[in-house]
Amino acid sequence: MVMSPITLKEKDANTVIHQFIFPFSIRKSAYKEMRADLEQRGFVPFDIRNTKLENAFYGEKHQISHRELEHLFLPFTNQFLFPSNTQDALSFQRYSKIVNEDYEMLTPNSILPFHIHSVDIVLCPYEIGMFTIRTALTRPCTFSESLEFARRFRALENLEPKDELSYIKSKNAIYDEILSFFNEELLPDLLHWLDDEDKEDTSFERLPFFINERMFTISLYGLPADETITNADLFRAVRLHGFNAQNEAYIGSSSPEYIAEFVKRRIYERWAPNTYYVADEHVLSCMTNASHGRTITLANEMYGRYYYIFLLNLFHKIVLLKLSNHYGRLQLDSNRDRVEELIRGITLFSSRFYYREMVSESQLQDVFQLLRRMHGNDELLKDVKQTLSALYDYQSNTTSKRSDYMLRILTIFTVISGIYGMNQVIDDLKYPIHWKRAEHYSVFEYLALVVTFIGIAVSLVLTITTLWGIVKTSIRRRRNP
Repeated sequence: MVMSPITLKEKDANTVIHQFIFPFSIRKSAYKEMRADLEQRGFVPFDIRNTKLENAFYGEKHQISHRELEHLFLPFTNQFLFPSNTQDALSFQRYSKIVNEDYEMLTPNSILPFHIHSVDIVLCPYEIGMFTIRTALTRPCTFSESLEFARRFRALENLEPKDELSYIKSKNAIYDEILSFFNEELLPDLLHWLDDEDKEDTSFERLPFFINERMFTISLYGLPADETITNADLFRAVRLHGFNAQNEAYIGSSSPEYIAEFVKRRIYERWAPNTYYVADEHVLSCMTNASHGRTITLANEMYGRYYYIFLLNLFHKIVLLKLSNHYGRLQLDSNRDRVEELIRGITLFSSRFYYREMVSESQLQDVFQLLRRMHGNDELLKDVKQTLSALYDYQSNTTSKRSDYMLRILTIFTVISGIYGMNQVIDDLKYPIHWKRAEHYSVFEYLALVVTFIGIAVSLVLTITTLWGIVKTSIRRRRNP
């Protein structure tokens, strides 16, 4: 069967907004330092009770309702998503800063001016941080140009061939990599906070293990009302297929059947044919040909409710991958303390942060479950719980064996010293001890003396080991409440 190639009709995009999310691993010792540093740099702690922030970070005509946002999530989700205590280590601590600057992306075939409204740093449990950049293209552009912008901007490291490189131009400099643009223009010394302990065995990676040099992307594409949204458009929107090497509109498949099936598994079409949501493990896109007023409302929702469900699912996936990675690097026989930490981390995650129902509004719940399915979080959680069961069994067996061995040794020495040793030398061990009498002991009396002292030593070692274990557990709980 010969299939004709897919013909792509170029379409205008009236509204193009992107939110790029860069997750990173934070050094354990950097949390307090980061909070103080962020506030010194002009970042504002996000407080859902502060309604003055509702229109502060999203550009003109855009705002989110904090009251509505809080009611979209279930109470136990709100506890860690919108905490009242800004020092709570088991919650999301969001810090936002207005940027309000214009930049240009220079590509081999075009110049794409864009505006950065604001940036976020979200400090999460499990030493995870999220860096968010909110952008909007500022000149009329085509749908392909908007996709090409997203594809290039989300690439932290510029891996394109030399003749296809893109650059970011600010008022003062030109950057050949997005990572350099972040670290020098938007957030100086970002890399200073990164934890690189998981990169010891890699040759080329400069970023934490759960990053593949591509940022996660939340997008809104507003098309003219007379444009029809097709499966090919949705496929390109979620795969971010812009132009090919010949500067022609590009789509990564020649099979309409494949595209239709691909989109079917990833689409939310409650508001078709005017508005669609499509998602995969890296991208959530909304495409609409609705009116300008409706498009503004959709943009507000992308900045609010959809931003948070994307963060939640991304946080879940990263934590699950991180726990699995720690288990894979664990040497069970020599890292008993880390085994206990891993057990505690898995238990805390499944009991506090991961629930089947986390959202109260039906449409948001549908998209939340779509994202959860795309990230494969339920399957990852199942694997982690199997890991937890294996760790419990290992710890239980190891502890039981160790206790059995010590108890058996102690019992043997107690019986021997009680029946034999103490009867032989007990009188000489009364205070004051008559050590000179040992010079005249027989072989059996020396044996009794040795057995007695070894039994006492074993008892002391067992007691000290038990007490030290209790102290370590107490210290660990204080450090990680």
